Amino acid sequence: MNLMRKLLSLIVTALALGACSNGGSELPEIPRDAQEQGRADAQAFCDANYTTERDIHAALLAVKSREWQLRQNGDSLAANAYINAFRAQLSESDKAMASRVL
Repeated sequence: MNLMRKLLSLIVTALALGACSNGGSELPEIPRDAQEQGRADAQAFCDANYTTERDIHAALLAVKSREWQLRQNGDSLAANAYINAFRAQLSESDKAMASRVL
């Protein structure tokens, strides 16, 4: 009976570890929709004709708010993909603005 309990325990443990593992061969998938949204938001930021610092700060707060919402929803990968894509697109599209706000 004790042997049967140990065997059952080993099987359950092995199944649990197998379910949690991706085999070590795959990296987490980058959330493409978050990247696309980050790029789109950066392009909209660049295309906007902000006339005051207040407008610029309000737009940047909206970007940080979206990143924060993704993190609060437990999706750090999407949040990182979003903000990194935003920064990269901004740096590509408007170097002067990027150096000013990043």
